[in-house]
Amino acid sequence: MAVEWVFVASILVLGAVTALVAMRNALNSQLSDFAGAILSLDPQYEVRGVHNRESSTAGSAYIHNEIKIQGPLVGPNAKPPSQMTPADWRALDLAQNDPLPCD
Repeated sequence: MAVEWVFVASILVLGAVTALVAMRNALNSQLSDFAGAILSLDPQYEVRGVHNRESSTAGSAYIHNEIKIQGPLVGPNAKPPSQMTPADWRALDLAQNDPLPCD
């Protein structure tokens, strides 16, 4: 009887581990998609002024200058922190101490 319980418990543990790995991968994928969506938001706007014979109002505009962020944690070659080497961590530390390049 005890052998059957050990067998059932082993199957349950293996199934739970597999399910948790699948859930972790799906969550990472969804969070990456969400981060891409947030980064693709464009906050630029332009409101033209209104003019007629009696009065006028000025327009307003905001133009967003893109900031390029480089490093091992962002971009197409990004690595999760668990796979980063000491050289990656040094590069990240140097990038955080330097001002961000603006166009």
